[in-house]
Amino acid sequence: MDKEMIVALEKSISELTGTLQSKMSKFDETSHEVGELKAKIADIFKELTERKHQFDVQKALTANYSKEKKAELETRLDEIVLFKALCHNVDTKQFDKNAFERMIKSPVYAEAIKAFGDVSAMQTGDAGTGAEFIPTAFSSTLYEEIWLNLEVAQLFGRIPMPAPTYKLPFSPGRMIAKAAVEGGTVTKVKGKTDQLTFSAQKIMTISELTDEMDLDSIVPMLPFLRKQVIDSFALAQETMAINGDKDTNIYSVALSGEDCRQLVNGIRAHAMAKGKKVDFGAASGFTEANLRALRSSLGKYGKKPSDLAYIMTLTDYFKALAFDGYQKLNEIGGGAVRLNGELGKLDGVPILVTELLPGAGVATDAADAPGGLNASGIWDDTVKTKTTCALVNRNGFLFGDRKSFELEMWRNPLNQATSLIGSQRLDFQYVGSDAGAFASIGYNY
Repeated sequence: MDKEMIVALEKSISELTGTLQSKMSKFDETSHEVGELKAKIADIFKELTERKHQFDVQKALTANYSKEKKAELETRLDEIVLFKALCHNVDTKQFDKNAFERMIKSPVYAEAIKAFGDVSAMQTGDAGTGAEFIPTAFSSTLYEEIWLNLEVAQLFGRIPMPAPTYKLPFSPGRMIAKAAVEGGTVTKVKGKTDQLTFSAQKIMTISELTDEMDLDSIVPMLPFLRKQVIDSFALAQETMAINGDKDTNIYSVALSGEDCRQLVNGIRAHAMAKGKKVDFGAASGFTEANLRALRSSLGKYGKKPSDLAYIMTLTDYFKALAFDGYQKLNEIGGGAVRLNGELGKLDGVPILVTELLPGAGVATDAADAPGGLNASGIWDDTVKTKTTCALVNRNGFLFGDRKSFELEMWRNPLNQATSLIGSQRLDFQYVGSDAGAFASIGYNY
């Protein structure tokens, strides 16, 4: 993404300039070290100038496009990035220029390249030859689509992690302003020394394409490959937020090493650890009264509807349609808070429906299809006859992002296949007060 690259290059120049000043205070301006630094700064400055020019050109060329058209063209650019990676033979270090040029000359991709291209290249007659702007990274549209595919995970805030392990100072309590006289001051309130440690966890996907697949035959698959990437990383974040169980609170055995749920403690695990649960089986099952009991169990953290969300299965949602407190979206009005995946409200609290809650009678348990639970609300691989629902306060959890999605390519000569490897590093943490709870579950029904 050019804007991010510009910021990164400016930061590099700033850092290297500081180093150069330090070196010049110790060495002569003609020294080898000073000369190397000057040359490096010059090279980065040249790249920065080119990037800024390219960014300005793109803005001018796309100024008259609608938001939808820009998103469509950026999607085509993402597909070019994927195909360009596949055109490189890792073993021979050769690039299949013919296949790549055939692809970018096709009308659907030529329009995208022209829209984001380099005006100077087009004016010199190089248009259509591949000399125009060819993307080297995924567009902002791809990252936005991953975000837009989130439903439960989108409830929570996100912070950038400046290091793989990041300690976030925070105070779980509340501060209240004090009475003061004119010209006077009040007692200072020192921030508490609580620290929340975010540790970057890696999630990955690998899509394998065999050598028997001709490059031209892969082109029609590119939209599918791109969608797979988006869906896989959105799905991982969803199930981590709902079903993450790092400390084995909701499973009788530890999850497998590759299961993304074992990386963090999610909503259900937090509620179980805090003992915030309502036995629906002992009180008529999935009812309006029991859902309100979930809200009551959160105390003051269950007060404000816009901070809350009910999370339930599709089967339970159909039951909720008959509740007196259920409000259809068209009845709520234009001023209502709308969430991706929201299918209505109960007493003003949004209802999110997900297939990632455990389902009664499900024989297996996987990150994308959790098995049913026993009467205690725990998956134990023996009794799987129960399901669950949850209520969460979005202020109690936070995502930490260490690294955005990245794509790499690796060829395995043993099975003669090329793998597209996507990766991302993040963490999900509970940030509420130890004395309170920001989630509760309904179980045993």
